Amino acid sequence: MATVGAFLFGFDSLIFSGAAIFLKETFELDANQMGFAGGSVILGSVLGAAIGGVLSDRWGRKRALGWAGILCAVSAIGTALPQNMFQFNFFRIVGGAGIGVAMVNAPMYIAEVSPARLRGPLLALNQFVMVSGALIAVLICYLIAVKLKEQLPATENWRWMFASELLPIVFLMIGLAFVPESPRWLATKGRNDDARDVLAKINGLERAEGELHAVHESIEREKGMGGGFAELLGPGLRIALVIAIGLAVLQHLSGGAALTLYAPLIFQKAGYPDPGQAIGRSVLLNVCHLFCVVIAILFVERWGRKPLLITGLTIKALGHFTLAWCFENNISGMGFLVIYFVTTCVSNISIAPIAWLVMAEIFPNRVRAKGMTLTTFVLFGASYANLHLFPVVSAYFEDLRGSPSGVFVLFGLLCVAGVVFIALIVPETKGKTLEQIAEKMLKKPKGNG
Repeated sequence: MATVGAFLFGFDSLIFSGAAIFLKETFELDANQMGFAGGSVILGSVLGAAIGGVLSDRWGRKRALGWAGILCAVSAIGTALPQNMFQFNFFRIVGGAGIGVAMVNAPMYIAEVSPARLRGPLLALNQFVMVSGALIAVLICYLIAVKLKEQLPATENWRWMFASELLPIVFLMIGLAFVPESPRWLATKGRNDDARDVLAKINGLERAEGELHAVHESIEREKGMGGGFAELLGPGLRIALVIAIGLAVLQHLSGGAALTLYAPLIFQKAGYPDPGQAIGRSVLLNVCHLFCVVIAILFVERWGRKPLLITGLTIKALGHFTLAWCFENNISGMGFLVIYFVTTCVSNISIAPIAWLVMAEIFPNRVRAKGMTLTTFVLFGASYANLHLFPVVSAYFEDLRGSPSGVFVLFGLLCVAGVVFIALIVPETKGKTLEQIAEKMLKKPKGNG
């Protein structure tokens, strides 16, 4: 149920992808207006991320997810009924705020209820559900744009695309009534009996006692921190913050999100001008995304976080450079699609799920909500910059060189920088409990007393 927040993120982001062609025609949008419309949901997510940790610490992970659902419901109605782009963007920002709250709390909740041996696959499941939401959104867009084009004209069909988001939101709100609160949040609030009950349902009573004892030891060890945002700059936590922020930024500036969101528009430039054809290729792209997340779920605990990150970003760098060459030489067709699919899909084996995984793992219990708030805030900030600027930068290179090849070169260089960052700084966390990871990050270097 916690992953439904991720479903809404994937669904809401990609429903725009299918609707973008028709939205652009209805309101006659230029490149900058299209960039703002595409990134407005992320702008809202930045705001949601800023308050997601506060809501979580005060009311718990579960209730925070409920508020996220309410904001997304308001957005679904508002984006289906706008009379101008100001109204549309306003309600996209409202929905983005809900998504920001959900994406702070969902990975954190999953990490806190998961046994160490299953935490990697279960957090990768968060990415699987996100990609499933994206795939269903694109399928809905394809159904409305192609199969129902006689009943729903292009000036109105995008409204039904955005209204369809109400269905998963209703599912979320009903389902949340049946899930427990995070045991680690309960323990930090002194609700030890409730925390023990939840842990016993996960691992049995005997292991629950041992795990609750470890949580209490971690809380005692962290008491001197104060738990504020400033503590994230202290010894041990400072490097954790650098790692989390670095991965958050890389998740979006490595190019996967922009190439997925604007896929129909890119496919139109690459030899598939018909909207139905372009959206159809986008459906296939998201099916491949789903397959790749399954690979991540199966192998994240076998291969570890770091090897998957380095391998994935290396393949992405090569793919971006190859796509730039394709655009420079007017190469389209099946060869272009294969390269595009590989370059985009490999994100879901590496940086897309594992960034969220490490962000949720690497902070101690007392400051986890604040660490997730800050890093998710940065992640959505990078996402907004990426999604807003992608159409603008692409248009710049098209005017300069006659193709958007330059933007792919930039993505490739950022992937190379990411490989170096991960190889030098990011630790391996597979197989460790959250308390073991926190102890390692907080351990003082030799010579510091």
